Amino acid sequence: MALEQQASEDQGVTVVALSGQLDSRAAPDFEKALLKLIAEKKHEILLDLTALEYVASAGLRVFVMVGKRLQAEGGRLALCALNEGVMKVFEISGFVPLFPILPNRREAIPWLLANARAGRISSLAGEILRRDGGGPRPPAPGAADREKSSYAAELLGKPAPPKPK
Repeated sequence: MALEQQASEDQGVTVVALSGQLDSRAAPDFEKALLKLIAEKKHEILLDLTALEYVASAGLRVFVMVGKRLQAEGGRLALCALNEGVMKVFEISGFVPLFPILPNRREAIPWLLANARAGRISSLAGEILRRDGGGPRPPAPGAADREKSSYAAELLGKPAPPKPK
């Protein structure tokens, strides 16, 4: 059965429900779809694998790559509702410790929302440490810096700085 993906939003979390088989033929399109979500600033992504029948190594590679990309941008990837066969593939491949795997969507969404804040703090702290490490001077402030300032203000519980006119 071909891979089908259905994306939706739930409480600010992008949920991608997969059904069918995530094999080497389906993995490239799946990767493109997830990278498009990341480009759209969807930084909390939940993969609901309730109806995923099979995952090959190419699919596992996409999970790892997307998880790392999200982490680098202060986001999170979580998986939920793995059936016994898919969970066995994760266990045998040693991938279970690489991902938060939650029993169902109902538990996964609050977990992702709670951990998104920690991811943003970690990402912001890493950037600050890199800047203070004596490396090359950062580029002039731009939209990305304003976004980071807004995250920092949100995390500190302060109003976001005004946008320049």
